Amino acid sequence: MLYIILVCVAIFQYADSNDCCDESSNCANWKNNNFCQYGFYSTKTRYDYCRLTCQLCGIEYVGPQVFGMCPTDTFNLDGDCYVQVTPQPGSCNPGK
Repeated sequence: MLYIILVCVAIFQYADSNDCCDESSNCANWKNNNFCQYGFYSTKTRYDYCRLTCQLCGIEYVGPQVFGMCPTDTFNLDGDCYVQVTPQPGSCNPGK
């Protein structure tokens, strides 16, 4: 039982920042090729690489669903849990 609790706590730790920036210098090109549209690429993939370009700045990744559920005050997108946040201007380092 303790193991399950520790795993859940580890999975649902919030990310360190809610900076709104792209992590890839290719986001504009990818957007032109429908990267930001729902479909082939998951919300998590778009969030990780092109948060600003794909207009995902008002959410913060929390973690994957556990037993098909997200924690209270979060919501599900593509099987992952997110929370609403106030976007902060971030200093980005595209292509890192």
